[in-house]
Amino acid sequence: MTETAGFTDWLQALAAVSSAFAAGAALWVAWKGPRSAAVLSEELRVAGQQREDSRKAKLSLFYTLMEERGSLGSRASMSALNRAEAVFMDSDAFRRELRSLNDLAHMPHSPERGPRMNAQFLSVVHAIASDIGFEGSFTDADFARIFASGAP
Repeated sequence: MTETAGFTDWLQALAAVSSAFAAGAALWVAWKGPRSAAVLSEELRVAGQQREDSRKAKLSLFYTLMEERGSLGSRASMSALNRAEAVFMDSDAFRRELRSLNDLAHMPHSPERGPRMNAQFLSVVHAIASDIGFEGSFTDADFARIFASGAP
């Protein structure tokens, strides 16, 4: 009987230690859990807000360039292209097309330079449209169509 009593005592001691450990773990989770959930929730909210802010900036630039596509050299167009480099810094396609436009802009003046710049500008706008999810929504004709006031 003493062997059984000794084993039972050890089993009870082990159960008591396990119970104390489980209570401590439950206390730690109850203390840490809500804080961790709040931190995660805030991180997700901030990330969502940053994505929304980025999308709004991209849409704003897209709309400005669409409005100014008939006057590539306008102040608004140049300002938008300069801002776009920062806003679309994660778009390799946009940066490649913008680099090509910039290269054309620094070429010597020639009769074909203007049409080539206009075509490249439309490629820049295409890259932006693709980046913001408008790919396939606009055709080349849509981008090339320009409405102007004061038509004869």
